[in-house]
Amino acid sequence: MSKIISEMKEQYELIVLDCPPVILFADSLILGSIATGTILVYQAGRMARSALKRSKDQLAKINVNVLGVILNDITTSDMEPHYSYGYNYSYKYYAKEPLNLKYDPNWRPS
Repeated sequence: MSKIISEMKEQYELIVLDCPPVILFADSLILGSIATGTILVYQAGRMARSALKRSKDQLAKINVNVLGVILNDITTSDMEPHYSYGYNYSYKYYAKEPLNLKYDPNWRPS
């Protein structure tokens, strides 16, 4: 796999590898050790925070460069009550015409 990634690095500026959960499969650990950086994706409310910490600890043990965490499905009720967060959404697409996307606080996925 490291040979394939090395060949890809010669042709591409950015390579994204989508891997299964760190705790359940070794794939993420193996590919994380080859990758330049790793981003953890955490779905709030579906996975215990302790599992996220265990995942990060497993990656740290083998010196994987963890760049950060993406939080999915997080709501203000998932956060501590004494904190107040504002959300600012911005999207950048590689298109000729810019997209006029606006944040709608009442939007819910169907």
